[in-house]
Amino acid sequence: MKLELAAGERAVLYFSIRNTLSDKRFSSPTFSAVYYGKQALGQVVIGHFQARFGQGLVLWSGFRMSGYSSVGAFRRNGNGFSPTGSYSPALLGVATDWHFGAWRLSLGYSFGKSWEEIAAGSATGGAGNGFWQRFGAFWAGGLPIGNLTWTGRTATLGLTATSKAAGFEARWSLPGGWGLFGEMATDWKSLSAVAGAVRVPSYGHKWALLARWFGPGSKEYSGLALGYAGPALEATLDAGAKGLGTVRADAGGQSGGAALARWLASGGQMQIKAVAQWKPVFELSGGDAFRLSPQVRVVARWRPEDSPATPLGIPGLRLELRGALAAESGPWLLGGRYDAVWYRGFAWNWYAEAGFRTDALKVWLRGGIFKVDEWDDRIYVYERDAPGSFTVPARYGRGWNASLYAAWKLHARHSIWLRIETVQYPWNLSPKEGRVEARLQYRWKF
Repeated sequence: MKLELAAGERAVLYFSIRNTLSDKRFSSPTFSAVYYGKQALGQVVIGHFQARFGQGLVLWSGFRMSGYSSVGAFRRNGNGFSPTGSYSPALLGVATDWHFGAWRLSLGYSFGKSWEEIAAGSATGGAGNGFWQRFGAFWAGGLPIGNLTWTGRTATLGLTATSKAAGFEARWSLPGGWGLFGEMATDWKSLSAVAGAVRVPSYGHKWALLARWFGPGSKEYSGLALGYAGPALEATLDAGAKGLGTVRADAGGQSGGAALARWLASGGQMQIKAVAQWKPVFELSGGDAFRLSPQVRVVARWRPEDSPATPLGIPGLRLELRGALAAESGPWLLGGRYDAVWYRGFAWNWYAEAGFRTDALKVWLRGGIFKVDEWDDRIYVYERDAPGSFTVPARYGRGWNASLYAAWKLHARHSIWLRIETVQYPWNLSPKEGRVEARLQYRWKF
């Protein structure tokens, strides 16, 4: 359930609560209220909020693009604090922004992620301790947040600090379509840094380069990434390693291969990943314009790990191939997609769909089958859903699925969304229960 109330452009209130198929109890509700001020006061957020600063080395909550499969994921543009109606927010407390000319000062404090955490924090220290000891422990367990950003005509500089980390970020816009960006941060134990460049030589074409270093305890990969995005073609190449802090000087005179094997055995990991996507669009003019949109996407990832040889005969290589085709004529749409994965085994997923779309009504029917015997070979497929519900299920097992999605705009103030889906596993290697899921969302703007 979601509720959103707005008082013009001055204040907004969000409230949401849900349960899931695996947990029938209602989760801790999300409550977020924001007031947008005038002159120096930018905003005040009370309740749950998101915080996105710099390149994300110090603090970045909410959605982020994973990996470097797209040129758009190389550079981040932190927008500071914002209210949220997410079912799983990351911060709960109070946050505020102040503007002084070219300067923006952001200050916030998060007590935790949920109301249950706040209740547990208020009892920190045990019932036998005094009120002030529990009160002090409660505040000490939170997360203070501060950011100071200066924005000029061609540059942005920012300082971000929390009780866990601090960092400095810079972004520049230069002649010739160049943009430089970077951030350096510390968690008080080690340093992390990212630096990159983006160039747009002409409209529709973008090149990007990114270098990054993360501390020894980080789960992120340090390394280099290069990418290009054009009107119909996008490609990225990324090479990195994590666990670099485990590398030690080899006093025993071991060969490079032996030293590498020792490093991998001690928890180090390498990765090389390449992504290429071709998405042209063909149009034929006539009574109703006809558009044909094919898509081919190839993802190759290699990690020198101790694993059995894959179907391709190269241990550690995961190859994913996707082919899709969409046709559109007037309000009618047809499409389909096929995914194939070679890694632990051979897995595939196929679906076809038909749609009808106007300004007032949208209807989509989709049906497909899949065969994915290994969890490491799972295939993620985006499913259309109501606003505020992001649905990307992982296809795993042997079965079929079918879904209906419809959206009606009954009036400028009234809208309805309906989604019905079933997933069944009649051919699974072991018995697995299917499911039927329905979502009805009504939105009333008043």
